[in-house]
Amino acid sequence: MKKFINKKLALCLATSTLVLSMGFNANAKTKTLRVWDYLTGAGDVYDEWEKLVAADFKKTTGAKLIWVHKDNAPYKVSIKVSMKSNDAPDVFQYWGGKVAADFINAGYSYDMTSFVKQLKAKNYTTPAFYDLYGVYKGKNYGYTLFQNTKYLYYNKKLFAKYSLTPPKTFKDLINICKISKKKNSRMIPFGLGNLTKWRAIHIVSQLNAYYVPMAELKKDYFGDSSIKKIFTNPGYIKSLERLKEMKDNKCFERSPNTTKNDVIASLFENNKTLTEYSGTWNNSRYLEALGKNLGTVTRLPLPNDAIVKNVQEYNLSAASGFMIHKGTKVLSLSKAFVNSMAKYHNVLYKHRFSPAIIKDLKTIKHGVYAIDVYMDHVLSETYLTDVQSLIGGSMTPKQVMQDVHNMAVKLNK
Repeated sequence: MKKFINKKLALCLATSTLVLSMGFNANAKTKTLRVWDYLTGAGDVYDEWEKLVAADFKKTTGAKLIWVHKDNAPYKVSIKVSMKSNDAPDVFQYWGGKVAADFINAGYSYDMTSFVKQLKAKNYTTPAFYDLYGVYKGKNYGYTLFQNTKYLYYNKKLFAKYSLTPPKTFKDLINICKISKKKNSRMIPFGLGNLTKWRAIHIVSQLNAYYVPMAELKKDYFGDSSIKKIFTNPGYIKSLERLKEMKDNKCFERSPNTTKNDVIASLFENNKTLTEYSGTWNNSRYLEALGKNLGTVTRLPLPNDAIVKNVQEYNLSAASGFMIHKGTKVLSLSKAFVNSMAKYHNVLYKHRFSPAIIKDLKTIKHGVYAIDVYMDHVLSETYLTDVQSLIGGSMTPKQVMQDVHNMAVKLNK
Protein backbone atom coordinates (compact mmCIF):
# COMPACT_ATOMS: atom_id res chain seq x y z
CA MET A 1 0.00 0.00 0.00
CA LYS A 2 2.80 2.41 0.93
CA LYS A 3 4.55 1.73 -2.39
CA PHE A 4 1.34 2.52 -4.24
CA ILE A 5 0.91 5.81 -2.35
CA ASN A 6 4.51 6.82 -2.98
CA LYS A 7 4.16 6.14 -6.70
CA LYS A 8 0.98 8.17 -6.82
CA LEU A 9 2.63 11.10 -5.04
CA ALA A 10 5.62 10.94 -7.35
CA LEU A 11 3.34 11.04 -10.39
CA CYS A 12 1.52 14.05 -8.94
CA LEU A 13 4.81 15.90 -8.54
CA ALA A 14 6.08 15.00 -11.98
CA THR A 15 3.00 16.40 -13.71
CA SER A 16 2.72 19.63 -11.72
CA THR A 17 5.15 21.80 -13.70
CA LEU A 18 8.40 21.68 -15.59
CA VAL A 19 10.05 23.49 -12.72
CA LEU A 20 10.37 20.16 -10.94
CA SER A 21 12.97 18.98 -13.45
CA MET A 22 15.44 21.54 -12.12
CA GLY A 23 17.41 20.69 -8.99
CA PHE A 24 19.38 22.95 -6.66
CA ASN A 25 22.58 22.66 -8.72
CA ALA A 26 20.75 23.86 -11.83
CA ASN A 27 19.60 26.90 -9.89
CA ALA A 28 23.15 27.83 -8.99
CA LYS A 29 24.34 27.64 -12.62
CA THR A 30 21.41 29.40 -14.28
CA LYS A 31 20.74 31.96 -11.52
CA THR A 32 17.17 30.80 -11.11
CA LEU A 33 15.02 30.92 -8.01
CA ARG A 34 12.11 28.56 -7.49
CA VAL A 35 9.22 29.46 -5.20
CA TRP A 36 6.17 27.41 -4.23
CA ASP A 37 3.01 28.57 -2.51
CA TYR A 38 -0.59 27.45 -2.05
CA LEU A 39 -2.24 30.68 -3.20
CA THR A 40 -4.04 29.34 -6.28
CA GLY A 41 -7.05 31.55 -6.97
CA ALA A 42 -6.27 33.85 -4.06
CA GLY A 43 -7.68 36.91 -5.80
CA ASP A 44 -6.83 40.27 -7.33
CA VAL A 45 -5.01 41.64 -4.30
CA TYR A 46 -2.59 38.72 -4.31
CA ASP A 47 -2.13 39.08 -8.07
CA GLU A 48 -1.19 42.73 -7.63
CA TRP A 49 1.21 41.87 -4.82
CA GLU A 50 2.81 39.05 -6.81
CA LYS A 51 3.51 41.32 -9.79
CA LEU A 52 5.15 43.92 -7.55
CA VAL A 53 7.27 41.33 -5.75
CA ALA A 54 8.36 39.63 -8.99
CA ALA A 55 9.28 42.95 -10.61
CA ASP A 56 11.27 44.06 -7.58
CA PHE A 57 13.10 40.73 -7.41
CA LYS A 58 13.99 40.96 -11.11
CA LYS A 59 15.19 44.54 -10.73
CA THR A 60 17.38 43.86 -7.70
CA THR A 61 18.85 40.51 -8.77
CA GLY A 62 18.43 40.10 -12.53
CA ALA A 63 17.67 36.44 -11.81
CA LYS A 64 14.95 34.27 -13.27
CA LEU A 65 11.99 33.59 -10.99
CA ILE A 66 9.83 30.49 -11.33
CA TRP A 67 6.88 30.95 -8.99
CA VAL A 68 4.52 27.99 -8.76
CA HIS A 69 1.04 28.19 -7.22
CA LYS A 70 -0.61 25.00 -5.99
CA ASP A 71 -3.96 24.10 -4.48
CA ASN A 72 -3.99 23.83 -0.69
CA ALA A 73 -4.78 20.13 -0.22
CA PRO A 74 -2.30 18.63 -2.74
CA TYR A 75 0.33 21.10 -1.58
CA LYS A 76 0.42 19.43 1.85
CA VAL A 77 1.59 16.26 0.13
CA SER A 78 3.81 17.60 -2.65
CA ILE A 79 5.84 19.92 -0.45
CA LYS A 80 6.70 17.08 1.95
CA VAL A 81 7.71 14.75 -0.86
CA SER A 82 9.82 17.44 -2.55
CA MET A 83 11.86 18.01 0.60
CA LYS A 84 13.28 14.51 0.33
CA SER A 85 14.42 14.98 -3.28
CA ASN A 86 16.55 17.34 -5.35
CA ASP A 87 13.42 19.05 -6.59
CA ALA A 88 12.59 21.07 -3.48
CA PRO A 89 11.83 24.77 -4.02
CA ASP A 90 14.30 27.33 -2.69
CA VAL A 91 11.57 29.35 -0.97
CA PHE A 92 8.23 27.87 0.05
CA GLN A 93 5.05 28.86 1.83
CA TYR A 94 4.16 26.79 4.85
CA TRP A 95 1.99 26.67 7.93
CA GLY A 96 3.14 27.17 11.51
CA GLY A 97 2.89 25.16 14.69
CA LYS A 98 3.55 21.43 14.78
CA VAL A 99 3.94 21.02 11.02
CA ALA A 100 6.54 23.80 10.90
CA ALA A 101 8.38 22.29 13.86
CA ASP A 102 8.55 18.97 12.03
CA PHE A 103 10.13 20.65 9.00
CA ILE A 104 12.62 22.49 11.19
CA ASN A 105 13.59 19.33 13.10
CA ALA A 106 14.04 17.50 9.81
CA GLY A 107 16.59 20.10 8.74
CA TYR A 108 14.58 21.54 5.85
CA SER A 109 14.32 25.15 7.07
CA TYR A 110 17.05 27.78 7.06
CA ASP A 111 17.60 29.80 10.26
CA MET A 112 16.35 33.27 9.33
CA THR A 113 16.63 34.83 12.80
CA SER A 114 19.10 37.62 12.06
CA PHE A 115 17.73 38.17 8.55
CA VAL A 116 14.09 38.54 9.62
CA LYS A 117 15.06 41.16 12.20
CA GLN A 118 16.36 43.34 9.37
CA LEU A 119 13.01 43.38 7.58
CA LYS A 120 11.08 46.51 8.39
CA ALA A 121 7.73 46.06 6.63
CA LYS A 122 5.62 45.32 9.69
CA ASN A 123 3.16 48.22 9.57
CA TYR A 124 0.02 46.07 9.49
CA THR A 125 1.47 43.03 11.19
CA THR A 126 0.00 41.55 14.34
CA PRO A 127 3.04 41.20 16.66
CA ALA A 128 1.39 38.36 18.62
CA PHE A 129 1.18 36.25 15.47
CA TYR A 130 4.90 36.35 14.78
CA ASP A 131 5.57 33.92 17.60
CA LEU A 132 3.04 31.49 16.13
CA TYR A 133 4.77 31.12 12.80
CA GLY A 134 8.32 29.95 12.16
CA VAL A 135 9.59 30.62 15.70
CA TYR A 136 11.00 27.48 17.25
CA LYS A 137 13.25 27.11 20.30
CA GLY A 138 14.09 30.80 20.26
CA LYS A 139 15.00 30.99 16.58
CA ASN A 140 13.00 32.25 13.61
CA TYR A 141 12.75 29.98 10.58
CA GLY A 142 10.15 31.88 8.58
CA TYR A 143 8.85 35.27 7.54
CA THR A 144 5.22 35.78 8.62
CA LEU A 145 3.40 37.21 5.64
CA PHE A 146 -0.27 36.54 6.32
CA GLN A 147 -1.72 37.51 9.68
CA ASN A 148 -5.27 36.41 9.03
CA THR A 149 -7.64 36.18 11.96
CA LYS A 150 -11.41 35.93 12.44
CA TYR A 151 -14.13 38.26 13.66
CA LEU A 152 -17.83 37.93 14.32
CA TYR A 153 -19.29 40.20 11.66
CA TYR A 154 -22.92 41.21 12.04
CA ASN A 155 -25.59 42.94 9.99
CA LYS A 156 -26.47 46.23 11.70
CA LYS A 157 -29.68 46.64 9.72
CA LEU A 158 -31.00 43.24 10.70
CA PHE A 159 -29.91 43.66 14.30
CA ALA A 160 -31.92 46.89 14.46
CA LYS A 161 -34.90 45.20 12.81
CA TYR A 162 -34.97 42.47 15.46
CA SER A 163 -34.02 44.83 18.34
CA LEU A 164 -30.72 43.03 18.95
CA THR A 165 -27.36 44.22 20.22
CA PRO A 166 -23.91 42.72 19.50
CA PRO A 167 -23.24 39.83 21.90
CA LYS A 168 -20.90 40.50 24.81
CA THR A 169 -21.12 36.98 26.24
CA PHE A 170 -21.71 33.55 24.80
CA LYS A 171 -25.09 33.54 26.51
CA ASP A 172 -25.93 36.70 24.56
CA LEU A 173 -25.06 34.90 21.34
CA ILE A 174 -27.38 32.02 22.18
CA ASN A 175 -30.16 34.48 23.02
CA ILE A 176 -29.71 36.13 19.62
CA CYS A 177 -30.32 32.75 18.03
CA LYS A 178 -33.45 32.17 20.11
CA ILE A 179 -34.94 35.64 19.63
CA SER A 180 -34.32 35.89 15.90
CA LYS A 181 -35.73 32.42 15.27
CA LYS A 182 -38.92 33.31 17.12
CA LYS A 183 -39.35 36.45 15.04
CA ASN A 184 -38.37 34.86 11.74
CA SER A 185 -38.01 31.09 11.50
CA ARG A 186 -36.27 31.39 8.12
CA MET A 187 -33.52 33.68 9.38
CA ILE A 188 -30.10 32.08 9.97
CA PRO A 189 -28.63 33.57 13.15
CA PHE A 190 -25.09 32.25 12.64
CA GLY A 191 -24.11 30.92 9.23
CA LEU A 192 -21.67 28.00 9.44
CA GLY A 193 -21.10 26.36 6.06
CA ASN A 194 -19.08 23.42 7.33
CA LEU A 195 -18.85 21.23 4.22
CA THR A 196 -15.06 21.54 4.19
CA LYS A 197 -14.90 21.09 7.99
CA TRP A 198 -12.61 24.00 8.87
CA ARG A 199 -15.36 26.51 9.64
CA ALA A 200 -16.56 24.67 12.74
CA ILE A 201 -13.03 23.83 13.87
CA HIS A 202 -12.18 27.53 13.92
CA ILE A 203 -14.97 28.10 16.43
CA VAL A 204 -13.62 25.22 18.49
CA SER A 205 -10.06 26.56 18.21
CA GLN A 206 -11.14 29.91 19.63
CA LEU A 207 -13.19 28.30 22.39
CA ASN A 208 -10.28 26.05 23.34
CA ALA A 209 -8.26 29.17 24.13
CA TYR A 210 -11.07 30.32 26.42
CA TYR A 211 -11.09 27.04 28.35
CA VAL A 212 -7.55 25.60 28.22
CA PRO A 213 -4.36 27.44 29.33
CA MET A 214 -2.28 28.54 26.33
CA ALA A 215 0.83 26.71 27.56
CA GLU A 216 -1.10 23.45 27.73
CA LEU A 217 -2.70 24.06 24.35
CA LYS A 218 0.70 24.49 22.75
CA LYS A 219 2.08 21.29 24.32
CA ASP A 220 -0.95 19.30 23.17
CA TYR A 221 -1.00 20.77 19.66
CA PHE A 222 2.76 20.23 19.22
CA GLY A 223 2.61 16.70 20.61
CA ASP A 224 4.83 17.59 23.57
CA SER A 225 2.44 16.49 26.32
CA SER A 226 2.72 13.12 28.04
CA ILE A 227 0.73 10.29 26.49
CA LYS A 228 -1.55 10.12 29.54
CA LYS A 229 -2.33 13.84 29.64
CA ILE A 230 -2.49 14.88 25.99
CA PHE A 231 -5.91 16.39 25.14
CA THR A 232 -7.40 15.36 28.47
CA ASN A 233 -8.09 18.84 29.88
CA PRO A 234 -11.87 19.10 30.57
CA GLY A 235 -11.83 22.47 28.78
CA TYR A 236 -11.67 20.72 25.41
CA ILE A 237 -15.00 19.03 26.11
CA LYS A 238 -16.51 22.32 27.28
CA SER A 239 -15.57 23.91 23.96
CA LEU A 240 -17.42 21.21 22.08
CA GLU A 241 -20.39 21.54 24.43
CA ARG A 242 -20.65 25.22 23.51
CA LEU A 243 -20.59 24.32 19.82
CA LYS A 244 -23.32 21.76 20.41
CA GLU A 245 -25.28 24.36 22.35
CA MET A 246 -25.22 26.58 19.27
CA LYS A 247 -26.47 23.71 17.13
CA ASP A 248 -29.20 22.74 19.60
CA ASN A 249 -30.47 26.32 19.68
CA LYS A 250 -30.71 26.44 15.88
CA CYS A 251 -28.00 29.03 15.45
CA PHE A 252 -26.80 27.36 12.26
CA GLU A 253 -28.46 26.71 8.93
CA ARG A 254 -30.47 23.49 8.57
CA SER A 255 -27.67 21.35 7.08
CA PRO A 256 -24.31 22.99 7.92
CA ASN A 257 -22.22 19.92 7.04
CA THR A 258 -23.45 19.98 3.44
CA THR A 259 -23.32 23.76 2.99
CA LYS A 260 -20.35 25.45 1.32
CA ASN A 261 -18.72 28.38 3.11
CA ASP A 262 -19.11 30.53 -0.04
CA VAL A 263 -22.86 29.99 0.11
CA ILE A 264 -22.92 31.33 3.67
CA ALA A 265 -20.82 34.33 2.64
CA SER A 266 -23.29 35.08 -0.13
CA LEU A 267 -26.26 34.76 2.23
CA PHE A 268 -24.61 37.19 4.65
CA GLU A 269 -24.04 39.69 1.85
CA ASN A 270 -27.71 39.42 0.90
CA ASN A 271 -29.18 39.95 4.38
CA LYS A 272 -30.08 36.29 4.92
CA THR A 273 -27.89 35.69 7.99
CA LEU A 274 -27.48 37.81 11.10
CA THR A 275 -23.83 37.06 11.83
CA GLU A 276 -20.83 35.60 10.07
CA TYR A 277 -17.74 34.32 11.89
CA SER A 278 -15.35 34.93 9.07
CA GLY A 279 -11.73 35.61 8.29
CA THR A 280 -10.23 39.02 7.68
CA TRP A 281 -9.75 37.92 4.07
CA ASN A 282 -13.49 38.62 3.56
CA ASN A 283 -13.45 42.08 5.14
CA SER A 284 -13.29 44.05 1.89
CA ARG A 285 -15.93 41.82 0.32
CA TYR A 286 -18.40 42.44 3.11
CA LEU A 287 -17.67 46.15 3.23
CA GLU A 288 -18.46 46.41 -0.46
CA ALA A 289 -21.70 44.44 -0.07
CA LEU A 290 -23.07 45.90 3.17
CA GLY A 291 -21.33 49.24 3.54
CA LYS A 292 -22.38 51.04 6.72
CA ASN A 293 -24.58 48.10 7.69
CA LEU A 294 -21.52 45.93 8.37
CA GLY A 295 -20.74 45.58 12.04
CA THR A 296 -17.32 44.19 12.89
CA VAL A 297 -14.36 44.06 15.30
CA THR A 298 -16.41 41.78 17.51
CA ARG A 299 -14.65 38.72 18.88
CA LEU A 300 -16.32 35.38 19.44
CA PRO A 301 -17.85 36.13 22.87
CA LEU A 302 -16.66 34.54 26.10
CA PRO A 303 -18.65 31.80 27.83
CA ASN A 304 -19.45 32.58 31.47
CA ASP A 305 -17.26 29.74 32.71
CA ALA A 306 -14.21 30.62 30.59
CA ILE A 307 -10.81 30.71 32.33
CA VAL A 308 -9.83 33.97 30.60
CA LYS A 309 -11.51 37.26 31.40
CA ASN A 310 -10.57 39.62 28.58
CA VAL A 311 -11.83 38.54 25.16
CA GLN A 312 -9.87 41.35 23.48
CA GLU A 313 -6.53 39.72 24.29
CA TYR A 314 -7.15 36.45 22.46
CA ASN A 315 -7.95 35.91 18.82
CA LEU A 316 -7.62 33.10 16.31
CA SER A 317 -4.51 33.09 14.15
CA ALA A 318 -4.34 31.61 10.69
CA ALA A 319 -0.87 33.04 10.19
CA SER A 320 1.37 31.58 7.52
CA GLY A 321 4.46 32.67 5.72
CA PHE A 322 7.52 31.64 3.77
CA MET A 323 10.58 29.62 4.64
CA ILE A 324 13.92 29.23 2.89
CA HIS A 325 15.08 25.68 2.22
CA LYS A 326 18.22 24.94 4.19
CA GLY A 327 19.69 23.10 1.19
CA THR A 328 19.27 25.88 -1.37
CA LYS A 329 22.28 26.72 -3.54
CA VAL A 330 21.00 30.24 -4.14
CA LEU A 331 20.71 31.58 -0.60
CA SER A 332 21.37 35.19 -1.61
CA LEU A 333 18.54 35.03 -4.17
CA SER A 334 16.25 33.42 -1.59
CA LYS A 335 16.91 36.25 0.84
CA ALA A 336 16.38 38.81 -1.92
CA PHE A 337 13.00 37.30 -2.70
CA VAL A 338 11.86 37.38 0.94
CA ASN A 339 13.04 40.98 1.12
CA SER A 340 10.94 41.83 -1.95
CA MET A 341 7.91 40.19 -0.30
CA ALA A 342 8.43 42.24 2.83
CA LYS A 343 8.86 45.43 0.82
CA TYR A 344 5.32 45.14 -0.52
CA HIS A 345 3.83 43.51 2.56
CA ASN A 346 1.28 46.27 3.10
CA VAL A 347 -0.26 45.83 -0.35
CA LEU A 348 -1.89 42.66 0.99
CA TYR A 349 -3.76 44.67 3.61
CA LYS A 350 -4.61 48.09 2.26
CA HIS A 351 -7.44 46.75 0.05
CA ARG A 352 -8.60 43.96 2.33
CA PHE A 353 -8.82 45.42 5.83
CA SER A 354 -10.83 48.35 7.12
CA PRO A 355 -9.03 50.90 9.33
CA ALA A 356 -10.87 49.43 12.34
CA ILE A 357 -9.53 45.95 11.58
CA ILE A 358 -5.97 47.22 11.07
CA LYS A 359 -6.14 49.05 14.39
CA ASP A 360 -7.58 46.05 16.21
CA LEU A 361 -5.00 43.62 14.83
CA LYS A 362 -2.27 45.48 16.69
CA THR A 363 -4.09 45.07 20.03
CA ILE A 364 -4.13 41.27 20.02
CA LYS A 365 -1.83 40.04 22.79
CA HIS A 366 -2.19 36.30 22.25
CA GLY A 367 -2.64 34.58 18.92
CA VAL A 368 -4.85 31.50 19.21
CA TYR A 369 -3.76 28.33 17.42
CA ALA A 370 -6.07 27.30 14.57
CA ILE A 371 -6.34 23.52 14.77
CA ASP A 372 -6.40 22.97 11.01
CA VAL A 373 -3.27 25.10 10.49
CA TYR A 374 -0.98 24.47 13.46
CA MET A 375 -1.57 20.82 14.32
CA ASP A 376 -0.16 17.67 12.75
CA HIS A 377 -2.26 17.14 9.62
CA VAL A 378 -3.27 13.56 10.50
CA LEU A 379 -4.36 14.59 13.98
CA SER A 380 -6.13 17.74 12.78
CA GLU A 381 -8.06 15.73 10.19
CA THR A 382 -9.29 13.46 12.99
CA TYR A 383 -10.38 16.52 14.98
CA LEU A 384 -12.10 18.14 11.98
CA THR A 385 -13.94 15.00 10.95
CA ASP A 386 -15.13 14.23 14.47
CA VAL A 387 -16.39 17.78 15.03
CA GLN A 388 -18.34 17.45 11.82
CA SER A 389 -19.82 14.24 13.24
CA LEU A 390 -20.70 16.11 16.44
CA ILE A 391 -22.64 18.67 14.42
CA GLY A 392 -24.29 15.86 12.51
CA GLY A 393 -25.39 14.23 15.77
CA SER A 394 -23.43 10.99 15.56
CA MET A 395 -20.80 11.81 18.21
CA THR A 396 -20.81 13.46 21.65
CA PRO A 397 -18.21 15.95 22.90
CA LYS A 398 -16.66 13.27 25.11
CA GLN A 399 -16.46 10.81 22.22
CA VAL A 400 -14.77 13.40 20.01
CA MET A 401 -12.08 14.18 22.55
CA GLN A 402 -11.51 10.51 23.35
CA ASP A 403 -10.92 9.89 19.66
CA VAL A 404 -8.57 12.88 19.39
CA HIS A 405 -6.68 11.72 22.46
CA ASN A 406 -6.34 8.19 21.08
CA MET A 407 -4.98 9.47 17.75
CA ALA A 408 -2.53 11.79 19.51
CA VAL A 409 -1.26 8.88 21.60
CA LYS A 410 -0.89 6.73 18.47
CA LEU A 411 1.10 9.43 16.65
CA ASN A 412 3.36 10.15 19.63
CA LYS A 413 4.33 6.56 20.42
